[in-house]
This record gives sequence, structure tokens and C-alpha cells, in this order.
Amino acid sequence: MDQGGAREVGSTEPDVDSLVSAVLLASRALVGIAARSLAAAPAHVTLVQYRLLVLLVSRGPQTPSALAAAATVLTVAGGGAGGLFIPLVVEGALIGRTLGGLFRTSASGSNFFPLIGVSAFLGAGYRVPLAAVVFAAEGSGRPGFIVPGLIAAMVSQLFMGSASAST
Repeated sequence: MDQGGAREVGSTEPDVDSLVSAVLLASRALVGIAARSLAAAPAHVTLVQYRLLVLLVSRGPQTPSALAAAATVLTVAGGGAGGLFIPLVVEGALIGRTLGGLFRTSASGSNFFPLIGVSAFLGAGYRVPLAAVVFAAEGSGRPGFIVPGLIAAMVSQLFMGSASAST
């Protein structure tokens, strides 16, 4: 270095080499710590799963419903189709119940709107509107839900377009 503190052109300082060595040593130590913590996991955990667990822990306490929603989003975003039936049923029922509360009709207190939501979500998600409506009608024991369920399933088909949760 010259007297002004600037580095001379072409000179290599020993401080840079020691800094690189220290960074490499620290990164090896961190990899070793990660490998030991991964090896201590009770079941076989892949590196991707471990990263997801670290991400979830870093976000603090989570409710089971938030974890389920995140798992569904990650499954669909990753190209998977497994594990969508229950989330579609639950989300449809929740949206239906919410919309039923907005209308304040005599059917708001019953299971009418949640079942209509289930029909809509299942019909659009799996592209099977008739099966979704029959499922909701058989599950409730109320065949009177078939016509409103069909209307909801058809409207959801229009919103869904050509996309599908299962393909």
C-alpha cells in the first residue's frame, strides 16, 4: 500500500487470503452444523423438506389452518395434485358460509351456503360439476340443494376457465 491508504495495482495483500480462508472455514462449519441437525431428525427428511421446516420455524407460531393452506399452495405450485380434496371442501364451505352471512337470509343459519360453496369449489377444482353437486346433496341428505348447487358449479366453471387443480 502507498502512504495514502490506497492499494497498489497488482499487489496481493495477505489480509485478503486470510479473509477468504476464514469465510471458507465458517461456511464449512455451518454446513457441518446443518448436516448434524438434519441427521438428528427423527424420520427421513429430504433437503427440500428441511428447508421448508426452517422457513416455517422462522415465521413463528402458525395455526393448523394456515399450515394446511400453505401446504396446499406449495403442492399446487410444485405441480402436484395430491391432497386437494379436503382443502377444496373446506375452502368452499368457508367461502359459502361467509357469503351466506352477508345475505342474511333464512338459509344463512343452515348449511345451505356452505354446501353450495363446496359444490362450486369441487366442481371447478376437479372440473366435475355434476359429481360435486351429487356429493354435496348426498352428504347433506337434501336433494333440494341440487339445482342451486348446479348453478354455483356452472358459475364456478366460467370463472375457472380451462384451468384445473388436478392437471
